[in-house]
Amino acid sequence: MILTTPRAGTEPLEDRAATNRAAKAALEKWLADGALECAYQCLGGGGVAIASADSAEELLATIWSYPLHDQFEWHVEPVVDVLKAFEIGGG
Repeated sequence: MILTTPRAGTEPLEDRAATNRAAKAALEKWLADGALECAYQCLGGGGVAIASADSAEELLATIWSYPLHDQFEWHVEPVVDVLKAFEIGGG
């Protein structure tokens, strides 16, 4: 799970419209190829997404390639399907 919050003190984007188009295209690609299962924007800014990656390095490369990467603080929290967690835990 990826949580983002707007980063304080970031420089204004030179071409916000072009950067937003590039960010949208990146999100559409990742949703189509399964790198992201879902992505949501929070009304107050920032967002949340469920990502799928084979390694931490792969996920890091994806995050760093996001055109708006520098505009956000990033928090990544591993999650597991709750029913699988019960199976693992013997429940």
